[in-house]
Amino acid sequence: MSERSHFREFRDPGNNQTLFFALLLGADDRPRLTQFTHERRRKEGLAGTPTPGPRLHLSLHAVGDYRELPDRIVRAGVMAAASVDAPAFSVAFDRTMTFTSTRPTKPFVLCASDGMMALEFLHERLGQALWRVGLGQHVSRRFTPHITLLYDQRSAPERSISPLIFRFDSFVLIHSLVRPRRHVHVARWALRQ
Repeated sequence: MSERSHFREFRDPGNNQTLFFALLLGADDRPRLTQFTHERRRKEGLAGTPTPGPRLHLSLHAVGDYRELPDRIVRAGVMAAASVDAPAFSVAFDRTMTFTSTRPTKPFVLCASDGMMALEFLHERLGQALWRVGLGQHVSRRFTPHITLLYDQRSAPERSISPLIFRFDSFVLIHSLVRPRRHVHVARWALRQ
């Protein structure tokens, strides 16, 4: 099978698409975070629709926005990720807030302050690997680890919460499609146990 046909399932001509690396919540963690989101939404007086469980993620690095996803970009991203060696880790998320945005709806997010060294290590290693394969133009040194819970026109102030601890043992390359809104997992890489 040619590489072109191998990546055909990730094409959606004429539709804005994003390619990015992320950490996904485990299957057991998604219902817990979905329930938490509904509770916070009610307490904060927000009306936005919670992010569906399968799309809950913590972004690591964007690889770009495309009208048609180039195979060479996918291949380079896969090559970069395969070279990353980092340990599995847990992160304690202990704050919620609304990020400022110029768009009509703003992200209401869950933020972390514990477990950051391991998370930043993975972010840095993956960023270095992306530079090595020619995708460095997409690497950002700025990194604000968060999980977007929903989007809303209203804003909620920063609040401390009882920590929600999630363990991450792999990371994925995600192809995000706009219409219909869905995430296609291109590939997954295990973190060292």
